[in-house]
Amino acid sequence: MNILQEDEKYPSVTTIGIGLTNRCNLNCDHCYSRKMAERSFSLEDAKKTLSAFPFLKSVNFGTGESILNNQFEEIVNLFHSKGIKLAITSNGLSVNKMKEKTLIKFDDADISIDFPVRELHDQWRKKDGLFDNAIKAIERCKKLNINASIVSVLMANNFDYFQ
Repeated sequence: MNILQEDEKYPSVTTIGIGLTNRCNLNCDHCYSRKMAERSFSLEDAKKTLSAFPFLKSVNFGTGESILNNQFEEIVNLFHSKGIKLAITSNGLSVNKMKEKTLIKFDDADISIDFPVRELHDQWRKKDGLFDNAIKAIERCKKLNINASIVSVLMANNFDYFQ
């Protein structure tokens, strides 16, 4: 998959979001990427991205569960070696499965929680234990002094729970 042309440069862009993969450990009805063809961002794509965005200061890895990308650690190490601040958006899987030496390279983690009630969150995502897994990810980040935030998509069925 050719993401960028060799000669494209975007010097004014300093922050980007990258979907390292659209693979996930879940199959949520509300997920925008679950029906897409499976794709992964490669280490070669990362090198092209660094060339195209020469003043990059921060990157957020999101879309699927980033740890399911076979080159995840190599990509993280490459961006980190350039002094780029790293963030990740996860349902908790990537944060909980990541090696500590990799996780401490991240400045921020956004953990997806659809309902602030354990039973409703797990029911919505069709798997028991997901709420607790998300909380575990937040606690792991806090222990390692990584900023952790909860990210939610407000929908008609969960909006009232966040008021």
